[in-house]
Amino acid sequence: MNKIIFLTITLTLLIGNVGFSQSIVPATADFRIEIDWAQFRGDSTQAYIELYYSIRERSLSYKADSARYIAGAHFSYTILKEQTTVASREWTVPHIINDTSRLSVGQTLVGLETFGLPAGSYQLIVRAYDMMDERRVDSIVLPMQVSFIPQQEAALSDIELCTSLQQSSNTQSMFYKNTMEVVPNPGGMYGAGLPMMFYYLELYNLLKSVNTEMVTLRTRVLDSGGKEMMTQNKQKQRANNASVEVDKVNVTSLKSGTYTLQISVLDSTEHLYASTKKKFYIFKP
Repeated sequence: MNKIIFLTITLTLLIGNVGFSQSIVPATADFRIEIDWAQFRGDSTQAYIELYYSIRERSLSYKADSARYIAGAHFSYTILKEQTTVASREWTVPHIINDTSRLSVGQTLVGLETFGLPAGSYQLIVRAYDMMDERRVDSIVLPMQVSFIPQQEAALSDIELCTSLQQSSNTQSMFYKNTMEVVPNPGGMYGAGLPMMFYYLELYNLLKSVNTEMVTLRTRVLDSGGKEMMTQNKQKQRANNASVEVDKVNVTSLKSGTYTLQISVLDSTEHLYASTKKKFYIFKP
């Protein structure tokens, strides 16, 4: 069996030993997690995988501790290949607030885990439970088709949907990569409160496979029936063999529903070199 190499990024806080006699503030929303993942170029033996997860503050139960309230979610993932476990991990996402009235704002806790996987077909199982009430659980099962990025042909990574993108020098942030802080949106939901859809992806082998100095990045948004709702062309200089593409799409004109974000690389003759797509959702109450 191929050896799995793990690169784990976690946010670590200590939750104190809180007595069970202290009162619990019940959650005001169902215990529900959101999960997504994306693959990027790794090395010659495996792809680099980012696993994104989130849970709403309101989904957690809180225990009073002096002048603050303590909560947490316990996460675990298992990766199966042909019913055999090839990787697994457990971790805790602690959370502390000073005032439960802030829960009405609807903030979301977001994090990521990273690891490497050889090319192949896998099944990802993510489970979580409320640390203050272990009866409250949720789980998600997703297929994972991992493939190697070609070494000579133009290629794109998966698209990472984000809630925010900004230049940053904070290399200690779990969301830091390529001089930016990239905060993922595991649920892929936009609309109310999130009118701008940010995204991140990587382009590979541009110098090796593309003959023109400039390439066109074509961004399209398609509805659930495949109808084009918007399109945008962006010229990009072919200066490096690999580069990062970050941008945003204003989704205020879209109605509630399921959509697909498609990004393609073309030359001046409209020759298609590579394309990738990602499903997202719009909700407007």
